[in-house]
Amino acid sequence: MVKMLLKWLSQHEVLAGFLILALMAIIPLTLVYIFNFLLTHDINIRSWG
Repeated sequence: MVKMLLKWLSQHEVLAGFLILALMAIIPLTLVYIFNFLLTHDINIRSWG
C-alpha cells in the first residue's frame, strides 16, 4: 500500500508537492477558523451567563 503510494507520488512529483502545499495551507486556516468560532461562541455564552 505505502510502496504503491510512494511509487505514484514519485511519478507525480508536481501533483504531490501541490497536495502537500495545499494541506499545509488548509490545516492552519482550519485551526484558525475553529479557534475563532470557539472564541466568539465563548463570548456569546459569557454574555448570556
